[in-house]
Amino acid sequence: MTDHSLFWSIVQRVRNRDPEVAAEALDAELRGLTTDQVRVYERSFLEEMTRANTWAHHSSAQDVVGAVSGLSFVSDDVFVSLRTWVIYQGKDAFDAWVRDPATLADLGLDSDEQVGLAEELEFLPTAVYEERTGRQLSDELPQELSPYEAPAGTPPPS
Repeated sequence: MTDHSLFWSIVQRVRNRDPEVAAEALDAELRGLTTDQVRVYERSFLEEMTRANTWAHHSSAQDVVGAVSGLSFVSDDVFVSLRTWVIYQGKDAFDAWVRDPATLADLGLDSDEQVGLAEELEFLPTAVYEERTGRQLSDELPQELSPYEAPAGTPPPS
């Protein structure tokens, strides 16, 4: 497991309810890192995403995203973007959600647009890394760290 101190120190500086504001700040932060630090940052991001990849977290996402968007289904892409959005609310908010998925309702998600725009935060480290090296960052990290893995635990009854 990676030391996540670099990751969380950057997240704490860039966190914002508005993903566009957070993405602009994150882009500047990432460009100030070495290529190795960008790789470490991305690995930390993926490891943290895994902590909230359970069916209980998926259910809380379904409830909250459904309440703000009217959607009755949370796709894999939306679940990844929602977990990204929660991370960029800061370490305390994310850790609280990991411990208790019901706390998602307390984070103030007020539009599905916030979730959709969080996708940029997910892909920024990859873009910076590939711009510098010409290589795919995903090829440099363990494949089991994909944020698109099926949630852990027992799925709720259909």
